Amino acid sequence: RGSSTACALSSVVASQNLLCIEETEGDEEEGLLDELCFGLVRHMELPVCIADPAKEDCPVAVVSWGFEELTGYRQQDIAGKNCRLLNLPRRAELSKETLSALHEAESGGSTFL
Repeated sequence: RGSSTACALSSVVASQNLLCIEETEGDEEEGLLDELCFGLVRHMELPVCIADPAKEDCPVAVVSWGFEELTGYRQQDIAGKNCRLLNLPRRAELSKETLSALHEAESGGSTFL
């Protein structure tokens, strides 16, 4: 697994599916591109979580292998759910000031580092 696998997969998929992508239109093209991108993300060693803001409650669409290793959440356990569930196990460890700063940053009022 890892970045070399993702690069190799990317090259193979791109060379074999380029004509399919060029020949399709609309939703079908979008579906192929989503499938290609999700496949690439799944093989990444880097922790990646992609959510779909176009859907209600911004559900997780795909997570990488690295994300699963880091968090312990598997793709099938988290897909379709909002990533707020990642906050639940350690929420009690955060001070009120930290939570307040996070909420302020989330609303676009400031940055959070």
